[in-house]
Amino acid sequence: MLVCGPASVVDDPGEAEALRNAVPLRPWAGGARGLPVRITPTSVGGRRAESGRLLR
Repeated sequence: MLVCGPASVVDDPGEAEALRNAVPLRPWAGGARGLPVRITPTSVGGRRAESGRLLR
């Protein structure tokens, strides 16, 4: 998945905590990440994968 658009830091502590609790996300690169960022999508692209197969 590739999402392009302007990004902004979620600096409200209550909103950041709500985001952390809403979805169990983790960084793909490993390591701790403590700065939640909001991306307002202007374009979304990528490829769909099903059961480990790449579909084009």
